Amino acid sequence: MSAAPERVHDPALDRLRSAWTERRGLGTAVDEVQRRALDVALARGLPSARDEAWKYTSLRRFGSRSFALPAAGPTLIAADFEAGLLPASGWHRIVFVDGRYEASLSTPFPVARGVTIRSLAEVAADDPDRLASRLGVSATDHTPFFAALNASFVEDGLVIELGPHGEVAEPLYVVHVATTRERATMSHCRVLIDAAEQSRAIVVEHHIGRAAGENFTNVVTEVRLGAGAKLEHYRLQDEPSRSFHFARLDAALDGDASLVAHRIGLGAALDRTDIDVRLEGAGAEVALHGLFVVDGTRHLDTHTRVDHLAPYTCSDEDYRGLATDRGRGVFNGKAIVHPGAQHIEAHQSSRNLLLSSSAEIDTKPEFEIYADDVKCSHGATTGQLDPAALFYLRSRAIPEDEARALLTHAFAATVIARMSLGPVREYLDRALLTRLRGVDGGPT
Repeated sequence: MSAAPERVHDPALDRLRSAWTERRGLGTAVDEVQRRALDVALARGLPSARDEAWKYTSLRRFGSRSFALPAAGPTLIAADFEAGLLPASGWHRIVFVDGRYEASLSTPFPVARGVTIRSLAEVAADDPDRLASRLGVSATDHTPFFAALNASFVEDGLVIELGPHGEVAEPLYVVHVATTRERATMSHCRVLIDAAEQSRAIVVEHHIGRAAGENFTNVVTEVRLGAGAKLEHYRLQDEPSRSFHFARLDAALDGDASLVAHRIGLGAALDRTDIDVRLEGAGAEVALHGLFVVDGTRHLDTHTRVDHLAPYTCSDEDYRGLATDRGRGVFNGKAIVHPGAQHIEAHQSSRNLLLSSSAEIDTKPEFEIYADDVKCSHGATTGQLDPAALFYLRSRAIPEDEARALLTHAFAATVIARMSLGPVREYLDRALLTRLRGVDGGPT
């Protein structure tokens, strides 16, 4: 093992170093890997505007806060959070409270041929060496700060394994609940999805909060898809208006595998999502769809990277943003066509709507192309509601507020329509109206 990186001395990092000693941990076999991941995170330090990938997102407010690990044991009952759930029945519900699995709030794990679902803590107890090896990938000197921090602090999570031709009939509904305690808390949950050839699954991760607590959520989802495997993944972030949310999706796809990932950002004071997809086998394809709404003083930042590493691979990105009040949104999408990745197709689209003069959205779709037989396109637009369309609706006796809501919903409808799950679409329809009518406007 290489020497630990030199630590950076910073009050925010010192607080994290101190909190690490209080964690519950995943056992002795994993402890050294987690310690190494902590050293990596501390050596890298909090990202700043000097880092190109963080040019538009300041962590000053986050760095000034102090977060503690939650105490053991459940702190709520189902009635405390059910009102904020998707209107779905028959789904397999798996609940995490402040990053820890709560069986009493969950439905039993589904039983299906070729499907194994366990909590991360259970895997750590049964096969610690395997988990240590997996987390070790997140403990290298090149690991981003928040991914390394997740590896160092993670105490629980979810492991989904699909064998060849394995399939879960109903969506897996993973609910992450952030609670309010005496001290601001942080949670570091990790979801591992390993799908063998020709397997199928739909996974919905939903982040909600019990109250307007100033908590810190840091979640990492890792996906490995075998040949011909198909996964539809949703991440809905609707946390309280003062929380800090950091999420990462890492995916590797073998030949003819397919990933459809939907990312919806509605809540939190500060939200940063990083999505990295590697198309490693010929014929692999990924579709990344996103929608975010920033009101009040919310700040939501999404960075995507797709690596085309094999020929005949496809990627399609469609992200739409809505900003009002003093909200700020950021989208940076990057696709890299590596040498030898011929006959690929890659498209990026970033469309954004400003609903107030003080709102801001920064967008940057980009390509790096090292092959010559490719089809690539990208585009970005940022504008306001069409005055002619607004005038037309008002001339039909539709009040201005209602006309604006109709036009705004129509702008977002393209992304919403791409979602195959009706309960998600219904939830978003309701949430959009709530946000656009000025309810829960974020911190000032």
